[in-house]
Amino acid sequence: MRGADWLRIYQPERRETLSAPTPAGLTDAAAHAIGLVATCRNTACRERAIWHPLRDAVTHTETILDQDQPERVSWTSTKALYRHDYTLSDGSVRSLWQLHSSEGGMSSGGDGEFFERRDLWPEEAPARAAYAQHSLG
Repeated sequence: MRGADWLRIYQPERRETLSAPTPAGLTDAAAHAIGLVATCRNTACRERAIWHPLRDAVTHTETILDQDQPERVSWTSTKALYRHDYTLSDGSVRSLWQLHSSEGGMSSGGDGEFFERRDLWPEEAPARAAYAQHSLG
């Protein structure tokens, strides 16, 4: 969304979230792609050859490939595997695979903390392996 905070990065040591406005000149799809790469926890997509073409993205579609959310009383745990497809201005499509997990809530003795983790890969196989290996607390 133009005009809204675009890049949000939580700094746990300072207990605050930093954000920045959407860069001028990028389509919404390109801003989404660059923001996704900039805020992921791992570095698999930070090579210039991977993220740089995404500046020319004109459309974005997101598909949930797999997800898990165990039933808990007062604690939420979820993990999901997404495929993000970006159509570039030349008509080609670039895809990124994202593992998103979150946990938090008010469990016995807990204080309502909430944790999120985002990892991103340029290939499907390592993303699926990470999804399979990621255990929910």
